[in-house]
Amino acid sequence: MKEVDREEAERWLEAFKPLCEQASVFIHSVTGKVNADGLPTDLTALPEVILRLSPILKSVNKVPKPRHRELRRLKKDLKLTLDACIKASKWRIKHSRKASRIRLSATVFWTSLAISFSESLARKLALLSGDGGEA
Repeated sequence: MKEVDREEAERWLEAFKPLCEQASVFIHSVTGKVNADGLPTDLTALPEVILRLSPILKSVNKVPKPRHRELRRLKKDLKLTLDACIKASKWRIKHSRKASRIRLSATVFWTSLAISFSESLARKLALLSGDGGEA
C-alpha cells in the first residue's frame, strides 16, 4: 500500500473505530444474549438498543466511502449489523407485546442476521488490527 493510501486509510479508521466501539455494547445486547429459540433475552435493553444504534447508523452513513475495498466491506458490515440489530429489537418488542408466528419468525430472522454480520465484522476488525483475535 502506498504511503498516501496508508495515511488515508488510517484517517478513515480514526473516524470509523469510535463508531464501532460505541455500538459494540448495544450490538452485544442483541447478539450475545439469545435464548434457545433464537430470541434476544434482555427485553429491558432493547428500547435503548434502538434509541442508541439509530443515530450511530446515521453517523456511519455519513462516514465518507473509503477507497480500499476492505474498508468499504468493513463499513458495509457495520451498517448491516446495526440495521439488523435495530430490526431484531423492534420485532422482539412487538413479539413480547403480542406473540405471533410471523413476529417470532421475523425476530429470529433479524437476530440471526445480526449475529452473522457482527461475527463477520469482528473477524474483519481483528484482521485489520493484525491480532487475529476477537474485536
